[in-house]
Amino acid sequence: MSSSELPLASRTPGDLLEQEHARVARSPVVEALLRASDIPTVVADANLQIVAFNDDFLRLARKSDAGLVIGLRPGESLGCTFAQTQDGCATSTACGSCGLALAALTVKRSRDSAERDCFLTTQCDATTEDYAYRARAVPIDVEGEHYVLISLRDVSDRRRNLALDRIFLHDLANYAQALRGTVDALGRRDVDAEVLDTLRTLAGQLVAEVDFRRQLGAERPGSLEPELNEQRVAELVERLVAAATHHPSSDGRRIEASIAPADLAVRTDPLLVHHVLLNMLVNALEASSPGDAVRLVVESIGEEAVLRVWSRPVVPENIRERIFRRYFTTKGSDRGLGCYAMRLLGERYLGGQVDFTSEKGEGTWFSLRVRRDGARL
Repeated sequence: MSSSELPLASRTPGDLLEQEHARVARSPVVEALLRASDIPTVVADANLQIVAFNDDFLRLARKSDAGLVIGLRPGESLGCTFAQTQDGCATSTACGSCGLALAALTVKRSRDSAERDCFLTTQCDATTEDYAYRARAVPIDVEGEHYVLISLRDVSDRRRNLALDRIFLHDLANYAQALRGTVDALGRRDVDAEVLDTLRTLAGQLVAEVDFRRQLGAERPGSLEPELNEQRVAELVERLVAAATHHPSSDGRRIEASIAPADLAVRTDPLLVHHVLLNMLVNALEASSPGDAVRLVVESIGEEAVLRVWSRPVVPENIRERIFRRYFTTKGSDRGLGCYAMRLLGERYLGGQVDFTSEKGEGTWFSLRVRRDGARL
């Protein structure tokens, strides 16, 4: 669904909005519904503008005055970054995949209840936060006029924990694929020192992954505490190239890695850095065509180390703004963790910066920037 299909191009005029608010406010049914709900809940009109809400929603919106919420759309009241456009909530390209907007649209079109996942990115004081809600929209009528009752159940912790579990299982599969590719190579030629070294590296990485997954704990899946130590960047690059070279996505493609300065080291969690960069490499390889080269570049800039991955294909403009969002994917179901994992691990847990640029004629660069002393950027 594109943003042009959303029923929200226009706004309810101020005088009509006041009438709607008064109409809904005097409804005992609406009052009972809002009072009975134990999660943030709003009543919205045909243009998804809020005309009533409960105290839980007011707290979620962090508004001190109820008058600051009436007339806003949910994304605007909650600080969604995609609502900060000229036309506001539910009008940008990214809003075409918003679960809340989709659920509300279903109610408007068919008067049927709907439930969708809604992933919200907010920004406050230069701090960006991701939230996950289960949005449920239910049609209600007040004095013969149609409205929609929308409730938001916060599932952020559960989603984040599930995502972490899936990220590490996803990367375990990457290592297993690379290990299998290396073992297959043993049957095609005489065993030499290079193959044995690669096999040892991959086996060691796989063991480290299993140990790390065990540390997450069965009782607290997804809990994660980085373990910082001094790590030579050259060793990181060596392990990355070994893991990616034998991954199925590298078939017919080359990895060109720059030689990191022998004395360049960073204080970081090497396993998490490896996860971030392996996802960058695998994504670049999957996007490339046979015969293409993917580059891994290491730079030392002041007190920072920057590791960048380049591939020739350009990311389409219509998906660039959503590329780091949780579960956003162009690869089919049960995908969409690679880019989300890069930013989640690289920024939230390592304190670095993950970004990308993609321009016609220049290709696509994904980068991880971290301080060499392990401090947060």
